[in-house]
Amino acid sequence: MSRRSPLARRLLRWYAFTVVILLVLLGAVLEFALRSLLLEELTRSLTAESRAVAAALAAVPADELQDRAIALGERLETRITVIGPDGVVLADSERDPTTMENHAERPEVVAALSGSVGTDSRTSQTLREPFRYVAIPAEEGRVVRLAVPTSLVAEQLAGIRRVVAPAALAAAVLGVVAVSLVARRIARPVTEATRAAAEIAGGDLEARVPAMTTTELDQLGRAINQVASELGRRIVAEESERRVRDLILAELALGIVLVDGDDRVAYANPAAHRMLDAVPERLGAIAPPALPSLVREARRSSGSLTREVEHGVPPRRLVATAGPLAGEDTALLVVDDVTEARRVESMRRDFVAHASHELKTPVAAIRAALETIRRVLDDDPAAARTFAGSAEAAAERLARIVSDLLDLSRLEAEEGHRERIDLSRIVAEEAQRARPLAAEAGIRLEVSVSPAAVEGDPADLALAARNLLDNAIRYTTPGGVVSLGLTVGDRQATLEVADTGAGIPSRELPRIFERFYRVDSGRGRDTGGTGLGLAIVRHVAERHGGRVEVESELGRGSVFRLIIPTP
Repeated sequence: MSRRSPLARRLLRWYAFTVVILLVLLGAVLEFALRSLLLEELTRSLTAESRAVAAALAAVPADELQDRAIALGERLETRITVIGPDGVVLADSERDPTTMENHAERPEVVAALSGSVGTDSRTSQTLREPFRYVAIPAEEGRVVRLAVPTSLVAEQLAGIRRVVAPAALAAAVLGVVAVSLVARRIARPVTEATRAAAEIAGGDLEARVPAMTTTELDQLGRAINQVASELGRRIVAEESERRVRDLILAELALGIVLVDGDDRVAYANPAAHRMLDAVPERLGAIAPPALPSLVREARRSSGSLTREVEHGVPPRRLVATAGPLAGEDTALLVVDDVTEARRVESMRRDFVAHASHELKTPVAAIRAALETIRRVLDDDPAAARTFAGSAEAAAERLARIVSDLLDLSRLEAEEGHRERIDLSRIVAEEAQRARPLAAEAGIRLEVSVSPAAVEGDPADLALAARNLLDNAIRYTTPGGVVSLGLTVGDRQATLEVADTGAGIPSRELPRIFERFYRVDSGRGRDTGGTGLGLAIVRHVAERHGGRVEVESELGRGSVFRLIIPTP
């Protein structure tokens, strides 16, 4: 990973690099220009001096030429050379001319011999030092040449460098300081914009980039602020949609499980957790195992598949449908708990069968009795009266069954009327109504009622009390006792009906509140029971927010308690 440096440091580094390059280039150009300028100035100066020397040597005899050249050279601090038309050195202020080679091919000499001013810069072959040469044509075809070391130009350039270099360095330092300040000023708003962007990226959508003085940076800040505002708006909208979706899915009775392409559970609503006894993070861990298999099969078939499975203790019936979502790797699993629906359906079938059977028995008895009456009416009036009594008893039983069925249907279909009532008065009235029935059966009825006020339907509560009393009297043998008590405590009223009858086997207790269920069906019909009384009592208790309880021991009687909350 490459290391990144701050903006101010980068600007300073690039400025320093640029300044160094520019100073080097500027120094090179300046030195070249100054060198050329100084060299031209030196050439002009040497040209003027050459003419003066040529004039001074014009009348000097040949035997005095060497001495005069040396004297002028010392005076002018310049090397003076006199060259003949044939290139032979006649005099030289620095060397013995007899030891010097022919100069006819020297560039400056060639130019001077041709009648013009000749110049050249090179290293002297005799002195082994770089010189600037200027040669001019003189009297009698001779050439006067002056030469000075080019080190003079170098010394002048060095002097200029000693002045220019510190000034350039000072300018560079000032430039670096200025750029450092400017870079920091530029970097500060960039840093603030970066900080605000980092806060926004970290989830603080209220963070904003302050206004900036630089147009481009201010535009950048406004763009970041606009992005943050739009992002916040979209997140709020997304969260609102998600909350609405979660609320809807949470209220669904159906279990919803979303599985992604890696078999991870992306979402599961509360109903799914409830039906499947918690939903794990991976598809393969979902129980029962038939559900993961269903999802995988649906993916392979690219269509929806439905399967009914059994799960949990006690066992529940679940109908599961799985299918892939269009255009995605995600699969949707929908689970419906149909346990209650199956139970209700079974109860409905049983109810129809039991009702048909219970109604068929008295109807058949009535038909048989009427047919017998019709046959014996003329021949045996006494027998006709006997069968007429049987038909009447069967009709009464049929009427009780129909009445109980209507009451049960009403309790299941209607909400019921609610008002504040005195339950003790209702119970006392039902006890008074049951006394003749108990006396006729040879049973002692004991009543103990305490004042109790409840919220409820007086007709329904009277019906429940009546069924409990009738049931107790019906299944108690002559000489037995039925006790009726009403007590209030712990914010509830308890209606207790106890008898000294035959009792109920413990294995039968869970089913006695089912419709048409009898512990002893033959004995129940003999006593005139319809098998619906306790089912009616249970519905009345549930409609009033209460419950019904039973305690029984075979051969020692039973105790039923109807418990209703008090205001």
